[in-house]
Amino acid sequence: MISISLNQHLSFPNWADQGNQLKNIHHIFSEEFPELRTLQPPFVVVGGGITAAHTVIKLASLFPGQVTLVKRHPFRVQSFDSDPGWLGPKFMSEFSSSPDYEKRRKWINEARHRGSIMKELNQKIQRLQEEKKVHVVTDEVQSANQLSNKVKLKMREGKSLQARTVILATGFESRAMSQSWLKELIEEERLQCARCGYPIVNESLEWCRHLYVLGPLAELELGPVSRNISGARKAAERIVFNS
Repeated sequence: MISISLNQHLSFPNWADQGNQLKNIHHIFSEEFPELRTLQPPFVVVGGGITAAHTVIKLASLFPGQVTLVKRHPFRVQSFDSDPGWLGPKFMSEFSSSPDYEKRRKWINEARHRGSIMKELNQKIQRLQEEKKVHVVTDEVQSANQLSNKVKLKMREGKSLQARTVILATGFESRAMSQSWLKELIEEERLQCARCGYPIVNESLEWCRHLYVLGPLAELELGPVSRNISGARKAAERIVFNS
């Protein structure tokens, strides 16, 4: 059985990629990310999803009034990471009956509420704004320059921000099936994959005889819920009752 996360590669904006050698820019999911309380204000947090929201809320409790959140779009407020209709036949009937895996991939990509936050988090951020503990900017960073012990961020709309510490809450790159051992397994066992690189499995989530997949690897069969807890339950049911 294979149940792995495919979030292996940190996503860096072009202006902040690792080759730029900019100081004081940290990715929140980096293994070297320091304790928040040890970092120097003022802060700019870049991102518009759940991770960015939680990071801003925590920083505001430690350094009130010295935190700016930069997001490219208005908050996308959603209660779930995809429409609840994907848990049952409302959407899954057509999905499961389609033999076209490119169409299934398209449905999955369109169904996911990427970069969304829950209503409660949105309300907390609004309250922090009203209390002047957090400043929120809806714009996009175009470039970054080192100014002594600060980083100057130039925005698309012409304004600029300066920070002692920039925190990237920009998630992971989607690099399907990038692990070398998995590539070797596919080649050695001649395992079937769709054009997007993900496994083509049967209703029991069996990739080949006695080899089952869960999580992201099962999404062409389970749909957009495959990566969450509901998807894990569905996968367990498929494997136990259909095998």
